[in-house]
Amino acid sequence: MGELFHHSRRPADCPGKDCDPCFMLVAGALVPDKLWHDDIRRPPSHDWYWARTNREAVAWLLANECTEASLDHDLGLHEEDPDAPAAELGRGSSLEGSGVDLVKVMIHLRITPPKVTIHSWNPDGANYMAGLLTSLTGADVVVRPYELRAA
Repeated sequence: MGELFHHSRRPADCPGKDCDPCFMLVAGALVPDKLWHDDIRRPPSHDWYWARTNREAVAWLLANECTEASLDHDLGLHEEDPDAPAAELGRGSSLEGSGVDLVKVMIHLRITPPKVTIHSWNPDGANYMAGLLTSLTGADVVVRPYELRAA
């Protein structure tokens, strides 16, 4: 199976020709209206679009109607295998910036969804992101650190 909505929206471009998201797109199903922004941890379900970098998140937000986003702060593991043992515990650094940089772009471009959860394990980064969103947008913002899933 391919990654959850982590490719172009054109099924012909998907390397996993039979992946569920492409099947859903071919079948006429709607593209998700929720954004999951995390470099390594998979979304909680198939109804989230998974953006592993800030660039992917901004491109998707500009092209789609988004009702909810769940954002990470520490990025940089987007080229790592999310299914590797203990991948969820990894922490990287990205030349593209952190979740704070994404939040600043969202605010500047006025593409902040009405509901935002910050799921980062970095409390200082998460609180800074939430503070920016709360003070500069009308978004309903919650800080709720990511919970590891049972194996």
